[in-house]
Amino acid sequence: MSQNKSDDNKNSKLIDELIDKMGITSYTLRVCTIIYLFNLADGGEIIVISLITTTLGELWNLSHAEKGLLGSSVFVGVFIGVLISGKISDNFGRKPSFIIGSVISTIFAILSAFSFNISSLLVFRTLFGLGIGIMQTPSTAMATEIAPKKWRIYILNANAVFFVLGEVTAVTVGRNVLDIENGWRILLAVVGVISLFSTIVSLFILESPRYYIASKQYEKAFSTLEQILNYSVKVGEDRVVLTDEMMNRIKEEESLEIEANYSSLCDKRYFKLTIMISLIFLIVSYCYYGLMYILPQLLVKNDVDPTLTKAELKSRMYNSMVISSLIGIPGIMFFSFVSNTKFFGRKKSISLGFICSAITCIFAIFFISYLYILAPILRLSIGLSFCIIYIYVSEAYPTKIRSISLGFSNSFNRIGGITTPFLTQLIYSVYRSGPFIVFGIISAIGFILSILLPFETLNRDID
Repeated sequence: MSQNKSDDNKNSKLIDELIDKMGITSYTLRVCTIIYLFNLADGGEIIVISLITTTLGELWNLSHAEKGLLGSSVFVGVFIGVLISGKISDNFGRKPSFIIGSVISTIFAILSAFSFNISSLLVFRTLFGLGIGIMQTPSTAMATEIAPKKWRIYILNANAVFFVLGEVTAVTVGRNVLDIENGWRILLAVVGVISLFSTIVSLFILESPRYYIASKQYEKAFSTLEQILNYSVKVGEDRVVLTDEMMNRIKEEESLEIEANYSSLCDKRYFKLTIMISLIFLIVSYCYYGLMYILPQLLVKNDVDPTLTKAELKSRMYNSMVISSLIGIPGIMFFSFVSNTKFFGRKKSISLGFICSAITCIFAIFFISYLYILAPILRLSIGLSFCIIYIYVSEAYPTKIRSISLGFSNSFNRIGGITTPFLTQLIYSVYRSGPFIVFGIISAIGFILSILLPFETLNRDID
C-alpha cells in the first residue's frame, strides 16, 4: 500500500465512476435500512447490559466477577463472530454472512429474555454476540462498496447515529420497565424484536457487485450491477447504462492479485497498517464501552447534590445517559463533515477525538462529582475516533480482503469489550476515579498512534 500522494489520486476505476454517477438511490437506502437496524440492536446491547447488571446483581446475588462476566459475555461472542465473518464474507459473499448472523442474533436475543439463571443468560448473550459479530463485518463492507465516494462518510457514520438511537431506546425502555417485576426480561426482548426486523429485511438485498468482481464472478457481477443501476433516479442521457465496453473495462481493471485470507494482512503493504489500526480499535473500545458500562454506577454513587433522593438520583442517571447518547447524533454529522474536509481528513479527525478524550478524562479525575456534565463530552470525544476508524479501515484495504481486514481489526475492538467490564469494575472498586486515569492514558496513546497512520484515505477510490 503506497504512501505516495499520487497513488491516492490515481485514475478512478470504472465501477467507482458508475457508483459515483448513480449517486444515492432507493437501493442504497434499502441496504442502509438493514444495516441501520442492525446498529440499532447493537447500540442497545451495551446499555441493556449496563442497566440490568445492577438489577440482576440484587435478584441473583451476583458477585463482582459474575457481573463482569455478564458484561463480557456478548463481546466474547462478537469477537468470535467478526473473525468468522471476515472469512465467510470475503470468500462466499456479504449477503450470506449477514443473513446467518441475523438469524443467530435474533434467536438468542429472544431466548435471553427467558433466562432462568446467570449461567443460561451468559450462554444466550454469548451466542447473541456471535450473531452480531457475524453481521457486523459484511454490513460495513457492503455499505462501503455501494456508497458514492462523496457520501461514503455520511452513509457509514449514519450507522453510529442508529447505534446511538439504540442506546436511547434501551435507556428509555429500561427507565420505564426495570422497576417492575421481570422488567429486565422486557428490556432484553426489545433487542430481540429489533434483530428480528433486521433479519426479515436482510432477505431482500442483493450481493455486492464489487465482491463478485473481486472474486471474478463477472456474469453475476454485471447482472447485479445492472439491477442496482436500474434503481438510479436519473433519466435520459444522464441515466447510467452498463455497456459491453464498460464490462470489458471492469474486467481489465480487476488486476489485484491477493488472496482472501488472513495471511494477506501480513503482506508488507498491509502489516504495519493492520497492527496500528488494531491497537486503535482496542483503545477506542476500552474507553467507549468502559464508560458505558460503568457510567450508571458512577452517576448514582458520585452525584454532587446530597439532597437528592434515590429516585431523583436514578432519574438524573437516566437523563445523563440519554444526553450522553443524543449529543452524539449532531456530533456524528458534524464530524462526518469535518473528516470530509482536506484540512482534517480521516487521520486528523481520529487524533482530535483522542486528544479531546484525554483532556476530558483529566477533568473527570478531579471533578468526578460533575460526571453527569463531563460524561456526554467524553462520550462525544471517543465516539469521534470510534466512528472514523471504521471509515478509515473500509477505505484503506481492497475489496478482496475488506471484510477480513474489518473482521481482524474489529476483533481487537471486541477484546476491549471483553476485558472492559472486568478491568473497569476492578479499578473502580479500588479507586472511584481510577477508570478515568486509565481512559486518559490510553487515549493519549491512541492520539500518538493515529497521527502515525501511514496514509490518508479521504477521497480515496476503493480498490
